[in-house]
Amino acid sequence: MEKISSVHKRTTSLLILVTIACLSFAIRIYPLSHPGTWTRDPDSIGYMRLADGFQTGCGFAPRWQNGKCGPAELERTPAYPLFLAISPDLRTVVIIQAVLGAAVCLLVAFFARSRWGLVAAVIAESIVAFDLSSIIINNIGTEILFTSIITSAILLQLVLVSRTAVDVWFIAGIVGVGCLLGIAELVRPIGQVLCLIAPLPILFTTISLPKKIVLSLLALSFPLAVIMGWSYRNYQQRGIWTFSSIGAVDLYYYRAAGVIAHATGQSVAQVQTALLRSAGRETKDPDLWSKTFDEDPAEMKSRGIHIVLSHPLYFAFMTFKAFARSSVMPSNRPDVSSFLGHSANRTETNAFLTPNILSSLRSTFKSSWLVTVRVLLSFQLALTIFMWIGVGLALCRIRGRPRPIGWLILIPLCASLLLLTAAAGPEMYDRFRVPAVPMLALVAAFGWTASSARSARPV
Repeated sequence: MEKISSVHKRTTSLLILVTIACLSFAIRIYPLSHPGTWTRDPDSIGYMRLADGFQTGCGFAPRWQNGKCGPAELERTPAYPLFLAISPDLRTVVIIQAVLGAAVCLLVAFFARSRWGLVAAVIAESIVAFDLSSIIINNIGTEILFTSIITSAILLQLVLVSRTAVDVWFIAGIVGVGCLLGIAELVRPIGQVLCLIAPLPILFTTISLPKKIVLSLLALSFPLAVIMGWSYRNYQQRGIWTFSSIGAVDLYYYRAAGVIAHATGQSVAQVQTALLRSAGRETKDPDLWSKTFDEDPAEMKSRGIHIVLSHPLYFAFMTFKAFARSSVMPSNRPDVSSFLGHSANRTETNAFLTPNILSSLRSTFKSSWLVTVRVLLSFQLALTIFMWIGVGLALCRIRGRPRPIGWLILIPLCASLLLLTAAAGPEMYDRFRVPAVPMLALVAAFGWTASSARSARPV
C-alpha cells in the first residue's frame, strides 16, 4: 500500500508540474492569434535581415531590401540568426520558443522537487511560467533561446556540485557545461560573463590543486575557444579583433550617452540622436543595429571610456540604479498592449509607475483594456517582489547548512547577478531580467520553503 501511495503522489506531482508548463506554453503562443504583434520589437529587424543573409548566400551578413549583401556582421553573433534561417517560418519560431519556455519551467520544477519537495517545485515553476516579461519576450528575439541554454548549464552545474566523486560522469558534466556556455555565447555575447562560474563545481571537490587547475581549464576550454575562434573570424572578415561590437555600442550609445544626458540635462534619447548625427549615422530605422552595424567598435569604445571616466561616480550610480530597476520593473504598457493585440505608442514610458496616481486611476477605469493592462502589470510587479523576497530568505537560511546546499543557492544567484550587472544601463529594459528569472526562481523557492527542505542528495 505504501508503494502504491508513493507512486500516486509522484504521479499527482508530475501532473501538477506538467499542467503549469502547458499553461505557460498556451499563454506564450497567444500573440499568434494577432498576426504581426509578435514581430514588432526593433531588434527583430536585424535578426531577420541576418537570417535572410544566411538563406540567400550572403553568409553571416545582412541582406538589404534592394537584394544586396551588407558587410560581414560584427555586432550580432550567429546562433540566433541561423536558428531563424533554418526555421520554416516566423510562426514556427514563436512556437518553438514557447516550447523552450515551457521546457525551462519543467527543468526548474524537476530540480526543485528532487531537492526541496513539491511546494518548492510549484513555486519555482510558477515564477518562471507566469513571469510576464518572459512571456511577452517570446517573440523574434534571443532571450528565450539564450535562457533555455544557460538554465540547462546552471542546472547541470548544480547536479555536479551535489556529486561527491570526481569520476568520468563528473568530467563529462564539466565538458557539457562548457559546451552549453560556449553555445550561449554564440546566441548572446553577454554569455561571456558566465565563464566566471564555469569552474565553480571543481573548486569544492576534494582532489589535489593541480587536478583542480586542469579540470578548471577543461571547463573553460570550449567557451574560450568560441570567443577566440569567432574573434578570429571577425578579424579575417573585417580586420577587427572582437568577439562582438555590441559591447562598444552599448558603452557609447547607452552608458556614455547616459553620462552626457546627466551632465547636459538632456534625455538619453536626445543625446543618442546627437551622437548618431555627429557620426553621420542618423537614419529613419527604428533599431540601433541598423545605424551602427558597420561602425568601428574600437573608436566607439575609446570615446565611450573617455566619457564614462570623466564622471565615474555618476556612472557607478547610474549602473546601480539601472540594475535595481531592471531587477524589479514590470513590462511597459506598449509591450503589454502588443501582446494583447492592441496597437500602442512604443515611445511611452512604463505606464505602471506614474507621477499622478489619482489621474492614472481615473484614466484606467475609463477603459476595460487599461484595466486589463494594469492588472497584468500589478501582477508582474507582485510576482517579482515575491521572487526577490524569496531570494533574501534563501540567503538568510543557508547559514549553518551543509556546503552543497549553500552552493546550490549561491551558484545560480551569482550567475543571475552577473547577467543583470552586465546588462545594467540607462535603457533599463525588463527583458534584461528574463535570462536570470529561472535561476532566481530556484533560489526563491528554496527561500520560501527552507524550513521544510530536505537535505540535498546526489543524483
